[in-house]
Order: sequence, then C-alpha cells, then structure tokens
Amino acid sequence: MGGRALRTALTSPQFEVVGVKVFSPHKNGVDIATLVGLPPVGVKATTSKEAILALVFRRLFDDGSS
Repeated sequence: MGGRALRTALTSPQFEVVGVKVFSPHKNGVDIATLVGLPPVGVKATTSKEAILALVFRRLFDDGSS
C-alpha cells in the first residue's frame, strides 16, 4: 500500500515528496523513487523518526530567508 501511494505522489504534479520514513533497514538511504521502480529523484528514504520530523519542521516553518 505504501509503495502505491508513494508512486502516485511522485508521478503527480500536485505533490512534492520531500521525505519518506521506512521501517526496513535495507531501504534506509535508498532513493525513494527507486523503491517503487521509478528513476531516482534525489530524495533518500530514512529509518529515522527524528529526520522526518526535522523535514516537516523545516517545510512548515522555513520562511525562505536561510
């Protein structure tokens, strides 16, 4: 199910995927698009909850001045 949602988000112009939390250690550090059979997009999957929360924080509160 997660793979289908990720593929849909990556191929839709309505979404910008900035991070993906994975639970399998072998997926950690892998480009998220390759996980669903697409060409790489430069975003790496992570097993770190802290890394995902930091991404969310930056996206919500970055005013573009940094």
